[in-house]
Amino acid sequence: MSLPMIQDIRDTVIKLTYIARRAELNVIAKAYKHGDPLPRIEYTAEERETWRIAYTTLKELRKDFTCSEYQNNIVEMEAAGLLTADRIPSIQAVSDYIQRRTGFQLRPCGGLLSARDSPPLWRFACFKQHATSAIHQSRHCPMFADPEIAELSQEIGLLSLGASDEQIERLATLYFFTVEFGLCEQDGKVKAIGAGLISAYGELMHACSDVPEHKQFHPEVTVVTTYDDSKYQPLYFVTKSIKDFMDKIKTYAATIN
Repeated sequence: MSLPMIQDIRDTVIKLTYIARRAELNVIAKAYKHGDPLPRIEYTAEERETWRIAYTTLKELRKDFTCSEYQNNIVEMEAAGLLTADRIPSIQAVSDYIQRRTGFQLRPCGGLLSARDSPPLWRFACFKQHATSAIHQSRHCPMFADPEIAELSQEIGLLSLGASDEQIERLATLYFFTVEFGLCEQDGKVKAIGAGLISAYGELMHACSDVPEHKQFHPEVTVVTTYDDSKYQPLYFVTKSIKDFMDKIKTYAATIN
C-alpha cells in the first residue's frame, strides 16, 4: 500500500472519529433539561491536549491582541482556579461563576442555533454554548463574565421582542459583528472584544492585522453587512470601547419599530 493511500485512510479514520464524537456530545446536549445540573463530560487524552495547546497559545497572544476587559476577566478566572492549561474546566463551575458575576448561565445545545432561536436567550440572560465544542466554549466565557458585554448581549436580545424575521436577521448580524467578532481601539492598536475572535487564535491574529478591512462601527451599516461564519472575515467593525458599542446600539434601538 502506498504512503498516499495510508494517509487517506488515516484522514478518513480521524474524520469518522470526530463525527462520532460530535454525535455523542449532541446526544448529551439534547438530553439536557432546564434545571438539571450541567452535564459532566469525560474528555479524551487528545481533547485535553488540544485544550492545553490552544490555551497556552492564546495566553501568549492576550497582551497584544485582546482588550483589557478580557485580560482582567480571565486573570480573575485563573486566580479562582477555574481556567488552567492543565485541565478542561467544568462547564458547571464556569456557569456558576458567570452567573454570580453577570447573571448569565451556560446551557448545552446540540448544533448551531438559528437567528430566531438565539435572541430570546440573550433576553433572559442565558447564553447557550455548543456541547459539540465544549473545549472551545470555556475559552469563550471570560467576556461573558464582564458586566458591559453581558449588558450589550442582553440589549440586543431585548430588541428581538416582537421583531420580524428581517429584523431578527439584522440583529443576529449586529450580534455577530459586536459580541462575537467586534474590535476596539486600545493602546494605539486594534484589539478584540468579540468572544468568537478571542477563542480562535488564527482569526484573532487575522482580524487585528492589516489584511482585513476595518470600518468604524455604525449599527445601521453593520446590520446590512454580509458575513460568512465558515471562514475569516474580510471586514471587521471597530469601536472606541464596549460603552461606545452600547451607546450606538441604544441609539439604533430607538429607530426600530
